[in-house]
Amino acid sequence: MPEKLTEKRIRSLKTTQAQVEILHSLTPSAGIRVTKDGRKTFFLIYRSPETGKQKRHSFGYHPSGRKGPGRAPETLLPMTLQEFERAYEIFRGELAKGRDPKGAPVHGLAPKWIGAESLPEDLREMFSEGVIEGTVGALLAEYFAHARSQLAPRSYKGYRAAAKTYLVSRYAKVPLALFSEEDVRVLLSEVTKRAPQMVREVKKVLSCAFTYGKAHVPGVKVNPCLGVPVTVPKGKRDRWLTEDELVSFFQTLPKMDDQKAADCYLLMLSSLCRPSEAASARAEDLILMNGERVWRIPDTKNGRDFLVPLQGPIAEILLRRSMQVGGKGPLFWKYNADRDYPDQLTDANRNFRELSGLENVRPHDWRRTGRTHLSSLGVREEVAEAVMNHCKEDLKRVYNLYEFWPERKEALRLWHEKLERLRVEAMTKAA
Repeated sequence: MPEKLTEKRIRSLKTTQAQVEILHSLTPSAGIRVTKDGRKTFFLIYRSPETGKQKRHSFGYHPSGRKGPGRAPETLLPMTLQEFERAYEIFRGELAKGRDPKGAPVHGLAPKWIGAESLPEDLREMFSEGVIEGTVGALLAEYFAHARSQLAPRSYKGYRAAAKTYLVSRYAKVPLALFSEEDVRVLLSEVTKRAPQMVREVKKVLSCAFTYGKAHVPGVKVNPCLGVPVTVPKGKRDRWLTEDELVSFFQTLPKMDDQKAADCYLLMLSSLCRPSEAASARAEDLILMNGERVWRIPDTKNGRDFLVPLQGPIAEILLRRSMQVGGKGPLFWKYNADRDYPDQLTDANRNFRELSGLENVRPHDWRRTGRTHLSSLGVREEVAEAVMNHCKEDLKRVYNLYEFWPERKEALRLWHEKLERLRVEAMTKAA
């Protein structure tokens, strides 16, 4: 009966019989053969897809045993249990392609193990054990190495985070030839139960990887994601804060447990930046340009740096926090490239909702709030969109390169005046 082998268990294996074979539960039809004279050889019993005959393949021997006689060093090498499991996945991947690896020259096997140190630095944590050529993990690694220069930084980070959370742990070692449309359906069903609004993102990442694979990776002939529908309705948020709710906003900030988070909230609301942009602000991002102090937000969603005028509460918060950190480093929390929200901000979000009594609010709603109020202040649409750093339409992006800098400063001035009036009202009510 199969058992789950461990390094400790293998080292302790002995027998008084001529030989015994123990199947490893994680590698069906494969395991380790132990002989009376101390040999411990990893093996696989399989049926050749080329001849239909049952065959046996020896992968290598465990270092706690001795090498079998009559074996050339290059064909039977010492290996750990983990190395055996890797070799097994590679061998099974070849069988799935209809090839018999045992009949090929030793150095002719296409699949190989690619160590993490050979991958781009930002992928090493995701694929800490490396990848096996010919598997879903290898395809994802190759796709991300390509996509890094093709996608906007924020999109690349989001794709990578989705793959790390929902794809790598479960499917990295699955041979591409065995990954089918049914696997995609199972995957999407699991994500739907766990995080419904992530379904589209996960499917998109996987589909992009297979589309890339069809063009660049030998053996990838189909995209199993095509034709698999997403049944989760697309989430749509229209939450924004009215003037009365903004008064509650200002009454809540001084009560928050974490005043860094309170500053971060007010920075989001006054500048209309994204939560991740505020949370990752650094003192080095406060620069002098053409004789004017500005906040440079690097690598925004549209793939380019964005400049924000240092005026009103934006300047007060950023300059004060820069002095507090000595003009160097993060103004709020250490930035984690794999997460938009630091843990401290996640905790603050919960704290804010409890204190304010405002239902169904999230930090990104401050952005929607500001954009809505800009319209009420008579700010032109194109200027309001420029304040938000939204991309222009295709033709306008090509031909109209005007950045609306003076108009944006004036729009923010009007917005800050309104915020100050509401802040004073909130303080008056509190008194």
